[in-house]
Amino acid sequence: MSSRTCAKPGCNSTATATLTYDYGERTALVEALHTEAHPMRYDLCGPHASGLRVPRGWARHDRRVRYPAALSHAVAS
Repeated sequence: MSSRTCAKPGCNSTATATLTYDYGERTALVEALHTEAHPMRYDLCGPHASGLRVPRGWARHDRRVRYPAALSHAVAS
């Protein structure tokens, strides 16, 4: 279990996702929580990761697995 908290000011919820910006590509990448904290990445709780909005002209890629049971069932069929 992670002891890291959400980087959003005022939020003390447990972090469940990692946000990384690629400024050159104008991309924000949301992934499952990385195993180690890094100063160039931001830990976010689920609601803040899901509600993240990016500037106009930027792309937001959410690479978290949402429904692993449904995905494994689809592969098995």
